[in-house]
Amino acid sequence: MTKNPVISNLREYYKARGFRVVGIRQSEDKIDITLRDKRTNSCTCPNCNKEVTYSALSRPRTYKERPSEDNRSVFLHVYRREMHCYHCKKHFTAPHEIFPGRFATKDFENLVRFFKTNPNLTYKEIAEDFGVSEHYVRSI
Repeated sequence: MTKNPVISNLREYYKARGFRVVGIRQSEDKIDITLRDKRTNSCTCPNCNKEVTYSALSRPRTYKERPSEDNRSVFLHVYRREMHCYHCKKHFTAPHEIFPGRFATKDFENLVRFFKTNPNLTYKEIAEDFGVSEHYVRSI
């Protein structure tokens, strides 16, 4: 286990949400965390609402997370299950409650929403502070 309290906190945070931390890489300005989903291999198909138990493969997806306690950017490389539904023949990514969109975690989106309520900040300033596009800030 690492002695850095920021990394220890991140490791425990994701472990409590059903992920196994595979690796953590750090630099002065960012932290890259690789995670694997520990949940069972079944979920409900979003197209036909039937139970699916077959996982075609697992691929990494990259998500932006809220900044760490020491103000470094955090990127999650999450191996999420690609499912295949035998009932409707559709492929889909297994849903997870902390990844509502394609780009960021729910915590990150909530943080951006909080900053959008400040009348003294423009969308452009918020986007530059978080390292995202102005269009992304507007769309949240």
